[in-house]
Amino acid sequence: MRGHGQVTAAFFDTGQSRAVAWGRRPRSAALVAAIADPDRGWDAIVVGEYERASAAPRSSTRRSQQHRLSYHSCTTAPDSTTLVPKAMRRAVADQVAQFKQASAARAPLACAVTGELLSWDNAHVDHAPLVFIALADEWATLAGGYSAIQLTAAADGQIGRTLAQDDAESWAAFHRTYARLRIVSRLTNLSLLRTNW
Repeated sequence: MRGHGQVTAAFFDTGQSRAVAWGRRPRSAALVAAIADPDRGWDAIVVGEYERASAAPRSSTRRSQQHRLSYHSCTTAPDSTTLVPKAMRRAVADQVAQFKQASAARAPLACAVTGELLSWDNAHVDHAPLVFIALADEWATLAGGYSAIQLTAAADGQIGRTLAQDDAESWAAFHRTYARLRIVSRLTNLSLLRTNW
């Protein structure tokens, strides 16, 4: 991993056969759940034995595409349509955090979809339509496409990339103007709303 990032999480089921379904192996099930969480804190998977990666389940990704974790997907570098939206999320993370703090200061946190009262830890911030990726696609089109957007290496000790300063400022201003944020429950954000992508 030297020169490519750092290990931030490990998912290993000791004493479990890979023939057992992922959902019935605690750490494997946790990995599948973490893949769906955009705030998981990592952006790559390292597999100790590539044969095990090809036995992985399908996992949902944005826009309802289905991908199988495989040796190829674990060893092929992601392209700009994968890296740039992740960097775009990082560039507006402060806006999202400020929205959550301001919402909590005004009233008890409640899910905008279900009405459920939420704890701070169970409250997520979601982009109401336009969803995040649609908003990102609009700005990327204005910027000349995902491949035209400049990325820089993340700060020391972090995995991933950040937007170059000019792009970060332009995107942050666009997001501040057009994003419609709302508080939703963790379950709503990570499962119920994902089915509409």
